[in-house]
Amino acid sequence: MSPVWSPPPEEWIEINCNVKVGSCSMCVATLARDHTWTVLWAATKRLNFTDSLIGEAAVCQLAVESAVVMKHPFVLIESDSEKVINALKGTRAC
Repeated sequence: MSPVWSPPPEEWIEINCNVKVGSCSMCVATLARDHTWTVLWAATKRLNFTDSLIGEAAVCQLAVESAVVMKHPFVLIESDSEKVINALKGTRAC
């Protein structure tokens, strides 16, 4: 059973991060939503490498950089990569 989405707190945004790896490059994409599930913005970038872990880190970096540019003070990052999220939190993966 898939986890049920719960909205971020009212003054926060949630940024979903995704990576699509191709044979010679990859595309990273972020999508920011508020507590009402309204899309606030999206950001994409093409990267000329194919290492999925580096891609997961790069998309989280894109999310954080975009949030700073958009002046969002409270941000939740959603990613498929536990290793990258733990690194951002300063913890280690099991």
